[in-house]
Amino acid sequence: MKILVWNCRGAGSKRFLRNIKELVKVHNPWIVVIMETKLGNDRAQAVVKNLKFSDSVCLGADGLSRGLWMLWNNDVTKMEVLATSSQAIHVLISHANRDWIFSGLYASPNPQSRELLWDSLVQISATHSLPWILAGDFNQISSLNEKRGGSEKGGSRRCKFQEWVNKCKLVDLAFSGPPLTWCNMREGNARISERIDKAFANVEWRLSFPEAFVRHLPRTYSDHCPILIDLKGSGVPASNLRPFRFQAAWMLHHSFESFLRDNWNQEDWDFTVNLKKFTVAVKDWKMSLAMCLVRKEGLRPEVSFHTTGISFPTLEVMDIKEIDGLPTAMEVKNAVFSIGAYKAPGPDGMQAIFYHSQWSVLSKSVIDMVRSTFHSGNLPIGLNQTLITLIPKVPSPEDMTQFRPISLCNVSMKIISKILVSRLRPFLSNIIGPTQSSFILGRLTSDNILITQEAIHCMKKRKGKKGQMALKIDLSKAYDQVSWEFLHSVLKEVGLPKTWVSLAMNCVTSTDLSIIWNASINQIDVILGCLNKFCAMSGQSINLSKSKIFFSPNISRGLAKEISTRSNIPLTADLGKYLGVPIIHKRVSKETYYYVLEKVQSRLAGWKADHLSMASRTLLVQSVTSAIPGYTMQTTKLPESLCQQIDRSNSNGQASHSWRSILKGQDIIKDGHKWIVGNGKNIRFWLDVWVGEEALLNIATLPVPADAMNDTIWDYTEEEGSWVWSKFDQFLSQDILDQIRAIHPFKDMDLEDSLCWKHSPSVEDTLHVLRDCSLAMQVWKSIIPPKELSSFFMPNLTDWLDNNLHPPRKGLNAVYLNIQEWEDAQKTECVSPCKHLSFIAWSFPSAGWVKLNTDGSSRGNPGKAAGGGLIRDDAGCWLVGFGINIGICTITTAEIWALFHGLTIAWAEGYCRIQVAIDSAVVVLLLKQNIDSCSPHGPIVAACQKLLRLDWECSISHTYREGNHAADFLANLSHDLPPGVSTFSSPPPGILPILCNDHRGVSFPRFV
Repeated sequence: MKILVWNCRGAGSKRFLRNIKELVKVHNPWIVVIMETKLGNDRAQAVVKNLKFSDSVCLGADGLSRGLWMLWNNDVTKMEVLATSSQAIHVLISHANRDWIFSGLYASPNPQSRELLWDSLVQISATHSLPWILAGDFNQISSLNEKRGGSEKGGSRRCKFQEWVNKCKLVDLAFSGPPLTWCNMREGNARISERIDKAFANVEWRLSFPEAFVRHLPRTYSDHCPILIDLKGSGVPASNLRPFRFQAAWMLHHSFESFLRDNWNQEDWDFTVNLKKFTVAVKDWKMSLAMCLVRKEGLRPEVSFHTTGISFPTLEVMDIKEIDGLPTAMEVKNAVFSIGAYKAPGPDGMQAIFYHSQWSVLSKSVIDMVRSTFHSGNLPIGLNQTLITLIPKVPSPEDMTQFRPISLCNVSMKIISKILVSRLRPFLSNIIGPTQSSFILGRLTSDNILITQEAIHCMKKRKGKKGQMALKIDLSKAYDQVSWEFLHSVLKEVGLPKTWVSLAMNCVTSTDLSIIWNASINQIDVILGCLNKFCAMSGQSINLSKSKIFFSPNISRGLAKEISTRSNIPLTADLGKYLGVPIIHKRVSKETYYYVLEKVQSRLAGWKADHLSMASRTLLVQSVTSAIPGYTMQTTKLPESLCQQIDRSNSNGQASHSWRSILKGQDIIKDGHKWIVGNGKNIRFWLDVWVGEEALLNIATLPVPADAMNDTIWDYTEEEGSWVWSKFDQFLSQDILDQIRAIHPFKDMDLEDSLCWKHSPSVEDTLHVLRDCSLAMQVWKSIIPPKELSSFFMPNLTDWLDNNLHPPRKGLNAVYLNIQEWEDAQKTECVSPCKHLSFIAWSFPSAGWVKLNTDGSSRGNPGKAAGGGLIRDDAGCWLVGFGINIGICTITTAEIWALFHGLTIAWAEGYCRIQVAIDSAVVVLLLKQNIDSCSPHGPIVAACQKLLRLDWECSISHTYREGNHAADFLANLSHDLPPGVSTFSSPPPGILPILCNDHRGVSFPRFV
């Protein structure tokens, strides 16, 4: 079954009749759609009758514009007209026990009218689930790849068109033939061509007709190409012609390992013979399996293009010895496991995963094969067999130059080449000149792009008498143009060993170069002569159709044309793209990089997201976002409006209505949260709320430099996490600086930053918002009588709302209060445990252990805080002490900081068995549980837990303050110390009486 669609640009002439009859005779379509007929209803019926189709729908033209016909033979195809409009005809087709919808379209040239068509099609797509195909003149391109010549404007209309395609979950059907279907028939720079005649289908239709394809027929009568939709397709190659492919899923079968051992002779070193025998056996084994294996499609291989310098540096004797010689077993294993597990296989059908998983069986054969190859300098017969597959460089290639050849080598061949490359890599810097960019460690593609951009920018600004020109040269990469003699002579001249050169001749190299220089008219012939000599020696040739010359504006037009004529390289005002990124010649706008958005949208098409799970959609968004825009953003800043559109495309790819609703309130939510500092990578120092109640930018005492606005906390700290005060202390008050001093970014522990609510350490709920928040409590305490406060803050949310929205009658109010007080009193008497008098003293550590006591102090809670601690041996003798002036924080934070520094000092001193005692039961509880990352103490507690898990014996326990007097003394002493940590190798003045009491076992009374 075939469908012919054609914008004829007028159906009233005899020439049209001849052309349409010829098209019908040659292609025999079942359905014909003709657009822009420019005929009224009466004349249209006369012409249609002449075409001899049994049924038709004709929409008359509006003057000399529009007109849409659909013709078919009912004896072949059963069709029912569903709806018509000035821009579309929709029919239901019943054929071969299948029902599907076909829509013939002629979208108006007017953008506003086209948008009405898009909206109506979205509504139609939502009303049915049948297979659906649409074809016709859409009068709109999807991307700039579908246009040649003319302005690049119209990005917003392209974006709306792509949004319509995604909303309807349509797929652009693949086509063959000319890539552009319409031309304005002008010459020179005024010529514009576009692909506006297309066919789209939903996934259901594509699954129903998987072999269908579209052909763009030659343009004859009209300025539009007819398009032919063939539902039968062109067939697929017979399965017996397909090369053997080893499937990684076979290894999941429980009998595979035993099968491999039975069919792989480990005593026979001949790897090639073993592989052939195993391939034959595994085919039979596969056929005997009573299981359904999922075929896993191998990833397309990446291609490495190697460049060869044209100068001839030579290697030293010691270098040659390291390159030469037989590979070791470890060298072979490293080469095998460096190959991608699921890379596309070569002629033998084996992927690297087979070698990785079965190395214990295959290792001897593989190692013997590799060592034998390097010993002889010759590859075993059949080892270097290669499959070549052609990958199109453009969406619809027209000739062989638009295909990229990809070589698919055997894994055994890749092992040899990996070893050759790994041996040569350390000496590349001695061979390749500093101006080359391939295979140089640390050299990036972005470096070349930036250099090119800057060179072109300087040329655009060039003034004076001396001009400049840039040649963009494209070297053909055809295999039949590579001179093997030239490559061989270069490798020999470098001084590489004979064995290495012999094995390396399996590689073919080519590259694209951009050369920029100053030249006069007399030097052009010299330059061309050098290029011709290079091509003659290397066998490469310049692709003149892709090469271009660009001149600085201070070169005369006549001189530029003369140079272009002599070189046979076309003159251009735009060098196009270099390494996939536009070479900027003018002011950057959103249109300059609109191709990035179009690539993102095509990858995040609605039909793809609709047929993926939520996890898969998330992964798709992440991969597209990081890969497509990321490459361009390495070298240029994308316009902000374009970035916003990319973000919207990402969210549309996976965001649900609920999530989009949540995002509407994100600004309100942001006002109520603050950051907890982990490593500081994700927190903006000036713009985010992480210390105090608002962003530091709002309370800075001096204007903050604009270039520092997006600096993170990570940027303002040293490697070990200490603050670089000189970067910010002049902008902030001392009170804020003291609060910052109590925060320590853990850069070396890789603790993530996290968000929490400002006034609640865990969750924000209704009761906290209305009653228990510190701000709300201040309001309630000012209006609630003191006697009623206890009962006011006790009930849960439901009772609290009921009590206050429906209060008891005034006469009963006193009764309810008295009952509540009596219940509280009874509850207190029953629940409160009885306290007993105990005597508390400092306890010695066990024999061979040391003891760490720490304590924190805060004058204000939060207020100025300090901490201290000391380590004593099992005889109670002083080993080391410390004090820390923290800054401003709570008492709990000060306790944890003291413990952290105490553990850090103990580890640094080399103690292996340590008992820790602190007088804060809250801190002990925090250390023994999995703390929430949103807790204000989360990062510092996690850091302490990490220290406790180090390779030492460390126990922690709670003690009362009466057994922690020495640490308490040091914590209070530290308020007068300078900021930071101070250590004491001997006891400071004033602590000796406490140490003596502890040593004698003096105890102090306490009710416990």
